[in-house]
Amino acid sequence: GTGATPVLPDYLKVGSENGLSGLSPTDPRLDPAKFNTNFDKGPIYQVIRANKAGTDWYDALTETNPLQNHTIGFRGGNDNAKYYAGISYYDERGTVINTNVQRYSLRLNSEFKVKETVRFGQNFQFTFRENPNIGFGPASENAILFALTINPLIPVYDEGGGFAGTTAQGFNNSTNTVAQRIRSKGNRGFGSGIFGNLYTEVDFLQHFTFRSSFGGNFGFFQNRFLNYRTYENSENVGSYTFGEGGGNTGGWTWTNTVKYNQVFGNHNVNFIGGIESIADSYFRFLSGQGLNPFTINPSYLTITNTDASGRAVNSGGNPLVKLFSQFGKVDYTYDDRYLFSGTLRRDGASVFGENDQYGIFPAVSAGWRITEEDFLNDVSWLNELKIRGGWGKMGNARISPNNQQNTAGSGSALGYDISGNNTSTASGLALTGLGNPNAKWEENTTINIGFDGTLIKNKLDIIFDWYTRKTKDLLFRDNLPATVGSATRPFVNIASMENSGVDLMITYKGKASNFRYEADFIITKYKNEITKVSDGTDFFDVGFTNRIGGGVVRNVKGQPISTFFGYQVLGLFQDASDVSKSATQDGAAPGRFKYADINTDGKIDDKDRTFIGNPNPDFTYGFNARFIYGNFDLEGLFYGVAGGEVMNFTKWFLDFYPSFAGIGKSTRVLNAWTPTNTNTDVPKFENVSNFSTNGVLNSYYIEKGSYFRMRSLKLGYTFPPATLRKFHLDKLRFFLQGTNLFTITKYTGTDPAVSGVDTNFGVDVGNYPVNRQVLFGLSIGL
Repeated sequence: GTGATPVLPDYLKVGSENGLSGLSPTDPRLDPAKFNTNFDKGPIYQVIRANKAGTDWYDALTETNPLQNHTIGFRGGNDNAKYYAGISYYDERGTVINTNVQRYSLRLNSEFKVKETVRFGQNFQFTFRENPNIGFGPASENAILFALTINPLIPVYDEGGGFAGTTAQGFNNSTNTVAQRIRSKGNRGFGSGIFGNLYTEVDFLQHFTFRSSFGGNFGFFQNRFLNYRTYENSENVGSYTFGEGGGNTGGWTWTNTVKYNQVFGNHNVNFIGGIESIADSYFRFLSGQGLNPFTINPSYLTITNTDASGRAVNSGGNPLVKLFSQFGKVDYTYDDRYLFSGTLRRDGASVFGENDQYGIFPAVSAGWRITEEDFLNDVSWLNELKIRGGWGKMGNARISPNNQQNTAGSGSALGYDISGNNTSTASGLALTGLGNPNAKWEENTTINIGFDGTLIKNKLDIIFDWYTRKTKDLLFRDNLPATVGSATRPFVNIASMENSGVDLMITYKGKASNFRYEADFIITKYKNEITKVSDGTDFFDVGFTNRIGGGVVRNVKGQPISTFFGYQVLGLFQDASDVSKSATQDGAAPGRFKYADINTDGKIDDKDRTFIGNPNPDFTYGFNARFIYGNFDLEGLFYGVAGGEVMNFTKWFLDFYPSFAGIGKSTRVLNAWTPTNTNTDVPKFENVSNFSTNGVLNSYYIEKGSYFRMRSLKLGYTFPPATLRKFHLDKLRFFLQGTNLFTITKYTGTDPAVSGVDTNFGVDVGNYPVNRQVLFGLSIGL
């Protein structure tokens, strides 16, 4: 504006969604006569900086934030009555702005002895939690990806103090992710839960104990969000969208058991049998949203205050999943030398049809404490050795309670002008889910063999396990023909797979005078293999992105689950001669990807796709060390992953110009192929999108996921009892701890520890990295 009172844009007005707290339009610091072209030092920028303190203004997506965790517990009682009460508060502010985990908890436990043979008690816990997030799952395009892709020429704020963005030509459609996170400050997700149980124990007939326990859980969740109208982007949002929702969850468990314990000379027998009823997985929700509320003040935001023509409401949920089990277990020991255990369960689940509701699952195990035998009496270096093995079956019924029935629903796309007047529509229903009444229990059969050994005067412990687990009648959503439409596929028993592996833990401990130490080394190795998919096919594909035609993981017989599937890159075409002598390939040209001709037919097409990566690691390992000297203790925890691949799909956005022209690009492109820079694996940086550039999924995106990480380093001091008695204290200890202090890896993404489920395991589309933390703790006992 001009004159003494400048006309401020909306984003600087007091009370606007991006307004400056306490800033008046007549503030003398906004006198245009005092403006200068150097915004970094100009008066308006200084006003913004001064007003950012304590408000929702930020200069960057990430920041260093505090973490706090406090617990107070009270316990007491005598032989006839005991109690514990505890309250705790946890608050962790995320590395990404306006993300956090905040939790309040209350615990109440008690036990009472009516007389020597009768006891009853309860356990109760209440938790309230808030946990907003940055995206919609491990493979979703989230705030971290947006920060990686926005053009670095774009600042957070423009010269007027508003958000900068991609409005200018040539910057494509990246989002100012700092603006996005600032605007999400008022978005909230809350959850509270109550769970606990009541129990009674009665001893009778000298060797028997009856126990009845009834427990349950009830949860309530609520969320609300406001998506802002934007002005700074090339693809602006034209309306405010406000939505909120809530719901509840619940379930209960009732268990009744009889336990028998008796010793007959060298024979020790324990038996437990019982029945259990479970009602679980109930939830209901109701949500709604609307456009352009008359105010965006959080205190007055409601769906009622939105434009009536744009409102929508949704509801849904699951009925209770009911389980009923009968079980028995016997443990037998002879002379503390020979050990046997047997279990038999009969489990029923309401998610299956009447003829398939029940499954029978037995298990047996045996052990031999061999060091109790006379022939090892003279082996002084072997203190104890137990050899053990087991076999057992388990069932899985974790599927939707609606799996048996077809389901239908309505929507805005299901209207039809049945009268033919072209003036109105009648709402309709469509199939939203397909049912499968023939689903049955998934079975997992496990064989385990191992030993526990203690050697060298009890200084060295070795625990070893070998196992194999075979799963048959795997419950999975099978692929269906496109003619079925968009209805949700049912769970069917279509596949089988096998997991096998070894676990080894070695512990060495010792002491010298006032110094004690203990070190653990742990290694785990497993192999996963799909042994059957279905009678009609040996594989099925699952897409994890809508980019490049839908990147896929392939689940196929003979391979691990969720194997990456695409074209194997041999290198880059170096010149025209290289192109002409290679297999025919669409878009082939110098500097572009050269793919392997897997079927050797002289042309590259979808028949040449192959397995380009396995997200399962070769093995994982850990090393933990503890040292105690006097009242000081030091503990270090290390963890490592060897082998396994990660799909760094951020490369599709960052390494190819036409993926999103004008967005930020990786420094890798500085080493892109040119006629004078041919010793590189980074393709030519050009504005061309085709089969040989960024058009298909290939091994360029696959990276080794090995890493070694220091998970924790903790130094503590415990004050001696003699000192504490002077201050009427029972315990006083403090510690200083650092977590995730360093990670050694060659992975070029944000974090090689990429999570996910079987459809996107190991896929990185902006992975939230682990936080490095420095903690100080204090424990006081009165």
